[in-house]
Formats: sequence, structure tokens, C-alpha cells
Amino acid sequence: MPLSFAAPWALAALAGLVAVWWLLRIRPPAPRRLRFPAIRLLFGLDDREEPPHTTPWWLLILRMALFTLVVLAAAGPRWDSEPALDGEGTLVLVVDDGWASARGWESTRRSLLQAVDAAQVRGRSVVLAGTAPGTDWFRSQAAVAAEEAARLARVLAPQPWGVDRRAFLESLVGAELAGTGEILWFWDGTDGGDPEATALLAQQLSRIGPLSLMGGPEHEAPLLLLPAPDDADGMAPELRRTHETGNEEVWVRALSLEGRVLTRVATTLADGERIARAPLGLPRELRRDVTRVEIEGQRHAGAVVLVDDRWQRRTVGLVTMGDDYAARPLLAPTYYLRRALEPFAEIRQGPLAALLEDPPSVIVLADVGQLRPEGRDALAAWLDSGGTLVRFAGERLVDANSPLLPVKLREGEMRALGGAFSWEQPFSLGPFPPESPFAGLEVPDDILIRRQMIAEPSALLDDRTMARLADGTPLVTAAQSGRGELVFFHVTANTDWSNLPLSGLFVSMLQRLVERAGVGSAAPADGSRRLRPGNGAAAGCRAGRCGTTAGRGPRARPSAWLLRPPVVPPGPQPGRQRGGCAGLSRPAPGRRGRRRAVRDDDRRPVGVAVRLGARPAPGGHRGRADRRAGLGLGADCACRAWRCGRTRRGTRARRSIGDPVRIRGDR
Repeated sequence: MPLSFAAPWALAALAGLVAVWWLLRIRPPAPRRLRFPAIRLLFGLDDREEPPHTTPWWLLILRMALFTLVVLAAAGPRWDSEPALDGEGTLVLVVDDGWASARGWESTRRSLLQAVDAAQVRGRSVVLAGTAPGTDWFRSQAAVAAEEAARLARVLAPQPWGVDRRAFLESLVGAELAGTGEILWFWDGTDGGDPEATALLAQQLSRIGPLSLMGGPEHEAPLLLLPAPDDADGMAPELRRTHETGNEEVWVRALSLEGRVLTRVATTLADGERIARAPLGLPRELRRDVTRVEIEGQRHAGAVVLVDDRWQRRTVGLVTMGDDYAARPLLAPTYYLRRALEPFAEIRQGPLAALLEDPPSVIVLADVGQLRPEGRDALAAWLDSGGTLVRFAGERLVDANSPLLPVKLREGEMRALGGAFSWEQPFSLGPFPPESPFAGLEVPDDILIRRQMIAEPSALLDDRTMARLADGTPLVTAAQSGRGELVFFHVTANTDWSNLPLSGLFVSMLQRLVERAGVGSAAPADGSRRLRPGNGAAAGCRAGRCGTTAGRGPRARPSAWLLRPPVVPPGPQPGRQRGGCAGLSRPAPGRRGRRRAVRDDDRRPVGVAVRLGARPAPGGHRGRADRRAGLGLGADCACRAWRCGRTRRGTRARRSIGDPVRIRGDR
């Protein structure tokens, strides 16, 4: 690690040590002679102490050392942790500012500032660029002065997501980096999930100029915590590291919503291992309280897992009715369902009334025909409150016209394929629609459907179909019921009608349905449902402080804060809020008013940013009508002020139509 100086020219003063040495070595000046008559009394005394003719050696060394320290202090010495930057031209600093760099970010920032200081000493310009998405203002590839680069380096912070080196590589294509002297890449120690893009980026940077890879030691490499669903053995999140050398002990803890530590376990990553499990060992009662799992000592987004209902072990209730399979339990539909659900769900089996006493997340009806009225009403209420009901076809359901079905079935009609009296062969499954919860699952070719319940054609049938056969007929349909979901398999849960229950696809389909149970059925903001900001998006803004002048109030400075409006469903907004902006106020219901900048038909999509004090957001003003509204507001304010003055002089003012506007002036 070389020693450098901020002002190396000041070291030339060390040449003055020779002059200092000579000045300190000369004899002191001769004493001044004064006549003293009584000096004769001192004659004859033996005075053995003689004054020194030169400066003592220890005093000479001390003075020389003090002079040397003064010269060194003037030269500004510093101990550089990075190699000296002796090149010429622009210095390019590429920084991995994703989540993986958060652990050693302070040392990375110090190295950045040291490199910028070295460039400032030599008068070099600097290009500072981040590789994580969301730092586009660092990606301009425009050289700036070292002072400006130091300011940018101080405000640069790691993002809670990973880097995107492929997108950064594409941004380098049109960059003008000619005359680049050196390139320092502050690497986070990971491949960013794209090893090919990492290698290509290194090659591209090497073509631009000399590349130096700046990275910390392996023991400072980040650890990644991946979530693991709650299985039969409990919650066991997965730990990953970027290297395989050495034994590393890692502590993982689970916290509740209040921040209380529920458990704390230690896991060891042995030499040669990159992946390990951390079983939390929590009892079933405490697993529901876990909301956060994190790695101790790793302060970055990759070391934290937020646990919600998706990672909890669901409870599935199997409704039993009748004893048709009492002598053949291995052929019963509940047997196949239990075997398929056991790896990822807690199963409770019993009558419907007993299951609804402690409602599970999912209820499965396998070949259940007509339900009693009280049971049907209780099941419908549970379904509307957010439950998930999964039904399977069967012989009992053929003659039953049950209302708890997502689609209307052809009563008494069942499609038989591959039989002695059928011209058609059994059909296989077709590909899953992209919007289906089964999308992405691989469909085996050996699954054959021999019988199938037919749905009545309707306009909603296509939208409610999750899976189809190869000929396009529905195999699995679903519909929303209140806050819950109703799913129907048009085949049985055993092997009477198909060999689907014998495949792994059957397990995956049930797992997808169970995992999405209880998550919610809110419509996505994809155009099917229009969303708009709430009326509280501009709350808290005082009159005259929103970039406009009310009375004598000064114009407020534009604020840099961005407000993300809350998501509210379409419909009439709440009543006017008092104390808000005069320019954003709404007339009371039933009254006529012109001060209406927030309109009922202004339904902007989610994510529209509103900048306080800046120009209106797109859609805020709608041309001449709103300009007239603004002029009407000004005229209204002037008239009311004049009327208030006349009232104080004893003139009776008329009652005006609209809301009163208070005009405040700063004294």
C-alpha cells in the first residue's frame, strides 16, 4: 500500500535541512563586556564549569525532527488503500450498487472517494456509473469534474435489488468514453444472476481502457437468504454464499410483527459448501406469528425474507360423505387427495359442519352431491369471506344441480371417451392459458381423460377456464365468490375417470391452488379495473403554500418529495377535506362551484407521481375549462373580500352560492 502526498511539491522544503543544520551548529555570539569593579573579589576561584561552544546533540536532533514534521504535514501525507492512479485521461468508476454491496458499502465509499481525490490531484475528469436499475442519473457516461464526482459518490447508496449488468452493457454501446485513462470496477463479489453478462461487461470495459477489479475479501462477500415454504418439517430457509472456501457460522433469526425474536438458530457452511438449510424448529403455533426472517450481521435486502400468508402452511379440509369406499379405502378420492396434499398442507378430514367450526383455508369436496340447506348456506358464507372451495366431479354430482359451481353444467350429461359405445379416443391435456394459475407447469403426454362433465356454453366460460383438454373443452373452471374462489375439476379425484391423480401434475395443480388461497382476489391494475389516487394525496397542504399565492403569502419553494397516491377503487370519493389546498378543494355535494381541479373522471393509473410545487401532473388541467375555473376562483376571492369589507362597514352582504374561501396574509 504506497504512501502518497496531496502536495508533493512541499517536500522540496526538506532541502533546507542542510541550512538548519549549519545554523544550529555555529557557536553562540561573544558575550558583551561590562566593567564591574568588584570583580577582583572573584579572582582566584576555581570555576570548572565551562559554557558549551556548540548546541547539544539531543537538542539538535529534536529541532531537526520538528522541522521535518512541519514539512511533511505541509505535504499532506495519506496512506492509500488502492493502487496509485498515475495515468492520464478520464477516470471511469463503475460501481455495483445492488443489494450485494450493502454489507461493505462504507469501505466501497471510502475507496471511491480516495480514487476521486487522486483524480482531483492530477486534474483528471471522472465518470461515475452504477450498474443497478434505478440509478439512471449515474449512467449518463458524461465526464464531470472531480469535485462533482465526489459529491455524487457521497450520495450514492446501494439499492434493495440486484444489479442488471446486461442493461448497463447496452448503455455502454452509445457512450463516448474516448480518451479513458483507467477503469475501476467496484465489484460486489457476485455474478448478478447473469454470469454471461458479467463476463461480457468485463471484456467490454477492457476494450475501453485498462481495467482494475476492486473487490473485498471473500469473508466479506454477501450471504443470500431464500424463503422456503412451511412444510411438514417446519420452516427451513435456504442460505447461499458466493464462495466455497472456509467454514462459516451464520445465525438466522425469526421475528414477529412486533419485532420480537421468536427463535435464533446457528447454521454452519462447511468448507466446499455454498448452500445450506437453516431449520427454525418453531412449533406450529408460533409459525403463524413469523413475519420476518433475517441473517444477523448482514444488513442488505438479500439477507431478509418477509413472511406472509403465502409461506404459511395451509390447512385443507377434506369433506367425507357416505361410505361407498369403506371396503376399498385405497380407491377412495380422499385417499388420492390426502397423498397429494400431505407434502405441503395440513389435512383435516371430517364432516362439513365439523370443519367449519374451525374454518380451514381450503375445503375440498370430492364427489359430493346435494348439500343440506344449512350446510350450503354456511359453506357459501365461508366462501364469501375469503375461503377457497375445490370441487371434483363424480357420479353423485351428475344428477345434482348445485349452486356452488363456477359454471353451469349440462344436467344429466357426462362425456365418455374411449368406451365401447364411443367413437372418440381419450383426450390428453392441452397447454395451460397464460393467465391460469397453472401456467408454467409441464403437461405430460401420458395423461388421458376418459370421462368428463360438460359445461354449458356461455360468454363467461372462456374467462373462467383454468385448464382445457386437447379439443378445447374445459377441464378446470373457477369463479370468484365474494372474497373467495370456487374451483371445479370436471373429473373425479380418483382414477375412475382419468389417470390425472396418478401424475405429478395433479400434485402441482393442487399445490398452486392451495398456495393462492387466502392471498386475496383484488383485481390487478392491468386495465381491467381503473384505479385513481385517493382524496388524501394532497392532504396536509395549507392554503397559499402549494406554489400559489394567497393574500400576501410568499410563494412556496418547489419540493422534491414525490407522493405515491394510495389505491382506491373506482367510485365517488369521500367528502371535501378541510384544511387542504384551495386549488384542490371540492365543492360540497349538491352545490355549484367553479373551484374544481380534482374531477370525478380523473382516474389516473397507480404509480402516478405528484410533485408538490411543480407543474401539474398530466391530466390535472384539461384546457380552457380549467383555465376558466382558475379565473373564476380569482374573481370569487376578490368579490368575497370586497363583500367582507362592506359587511364590516355595516352593509348587509348577500348569501353567496358556494363555499367560503378564507384569505390569509402574512403580516
